[in-house]
Amino acid sequence: MLGEKTLRKLAARKAVLTYRVLYMADNPLYILTPKKRLIRYLCVISLLWTVLLSLTFAFKIALFVTPPFIVLAGYVYFLFSRVWRSYKYSAFYPVTLFVLSFPVAFLCKYLVYKF
Repeated sequence: MLGEKTLRKLAARKAVLTYRVLYMADNPLYILTPKKRLIRYLCVISLLWTVLLSLTFAFKIALFVTPPFIVLAGYVYFLFSRVWRSYKYSAFYPVTLFVLSFPVAFLCKYLVYKF
């Protein structure tokens, strides 16, 4: 069996580890949020959403092809917004990019027909 000295060392080590686990949430640098990655994903999803909308508005054949992709992109956008909010970021940025994608899509449509 283990000696008394070894058991005391193990108990002390366990106490130190327990203390670290209980108080690691107090350290703001321990849990780092993936802010850059989330912003990059937000930009990519918004760009994809805008391209799909501009294709739908610009070409009549796209009215039959793109709606499933628009539904899928909207669902991904919805899921991403839930992840964004789980990190307690402001909902201003995803909503703003979602709303701005419509005028940008119409601008792309205008530029496609103009040139």
